[in-house]
Amino acid sequence: MRRAQSSFALTLAFALAVEPLGAQVTPPPDTANRQADALRVFLDCDTSGCDEDFFITEIPFVNFTRDRTFGDIHLLVTSLATGAGGSQYTVKFIGQRRFAGLADTVVTSVPPNTTSDGRRRELARVFKLGLIRYVATTPLAGRLRVVYDAPSGARGQSPALVKDPWNFWVFRISANGNLNGQSLSTSDRVSGSLSARRITNDWKVVFSGSGSNRRTKYTFEDGSSSEYSLRSYSTSSRVVKSLDAHWSAGVNAEAGQSDYSNQKLYVRGSLSAEYNFFPWSKATEKQFVAIYALGAQHYRYQEQTIYFLDRETRPNHQFVLALTTRQPWGSLEVQGRASQYLHDGSKQNLSISGWTDVRLSRGLSVNLFAYASRVRDQLYIAAGSLTRDEVLTQQRALATSYDYGVSVGISYTFGSLYSVIVNPRLDNLGGGGSFFFF
Repeated sequence: MRRAQSSFALTLAFALAVEPLGAQVTPPPDTANRQADALRVFLDCDTSGCDEDFFITEIPFVNFTRDRTFGDIHLLVTSLATGAGGSQYTVKFIGQRRFAGLADTVVTSVPPNTTSDGRRRELARVFKLGLIRYVATTPLAGRLRVVYDAPSGARGQSPALVKDPWNFWVFRISANGNLNGQSLSTSDRVSGSLSARRITNDWKVVFSGSGSNRRTKYTFEDGSSSEYSLRSYSTSSRVVKSLDAHWSAGVNAEAGQSDYSNQKLYVRGSLSAEYNFFPWSKATEKQFVAIYALGAQHYRYQEQTIYFLDRETRPNHQFVLALTTRQPWGSLEVQGRASQYLHDGSKQNLSISGWTDVRLSRGLSVNLFAYASRVRDQLYIAAGSLTRDEVLTQQRALATSYDYGVSVGISYTFGSLYSVIVNPRLDNLGGGGSFFFF
């Protein structure tokens, strides 16, 4: 498979853009030069910034198709969060049909707080850059031109070295509040969070804190009322060292309070090691990691537990195996997790979860999410029985030996293979011609 990463990186640096000529060029009479002859592109983009309607109108020199097997180019977009809070996009141009065996990859980034419009415009620019190689072989090539957006300053001047006064530290503060009610009930919730992080290729340092307070009041027909509150606060820190292309090591600490889990105070700390079977440079398209953590946890309870304890400190360890991949055939995420208290090997938790979205054939796709866990580690369950109101309003965790969940979806689309027309009129009205069967 031939690749053109270096040439595209150079092209990105010069900020090229491709635009249709419109009426400025008269195509030769022996050229078909019809929209039907345009390159067929299947867009596979589920990340933030993907706006298919915008791409259709912004890139009119290709035909977007709904079917992967019908496209000449499979345009696969994946993303990762950057240390500053922005996004790094990896765009793969995978040749199909007459372009089978050709592939290009372009990587671009957007800074934090970039608007949705800014994200989609950057993606559209990169799409144009990558598609020009293939569009150049179609009859519509005669209707294209290249525009160069020259950088400011003297031509050929070397860029100045970037001096970061914040030394790569990024801080974020947020606060939220909501209030809703009706004649017999009211509810309000206040929450907030803050974080500080410094992320480089060698180190990841993250500090965060959050808290929330939810209150609900019910008034009954006899005039009586009941009021409930649920509070949780937490703070955490993590320091991770990148050892090589596969290995990482970290230190983790966390403290907080949770009404739901009967915890007046919890403090957790651990040392962890991680191995990625794939190089981290491939993280946007595939990861297969194994993580082991060894640590201890200290609890102070609001009410005495079923083990007649008001507080306890327990050593524990945890193992995680997780696979994530996004390929032309679809996406797959699978994670297995096992944790155990070392003072009593029977106090453990085993869980597995998975999600997949697979294109089975033209127009047919299926998605599946499932999780299941075997629960044997609820040290925090309060002694005594819960009231009916506490159960119904989910004020406290319930003792259980397992939990699970499954969801399945299937879709089949048929009709025109093209999606080159955008008409958003009356979209905000809702509805839109849905069929209902009774």
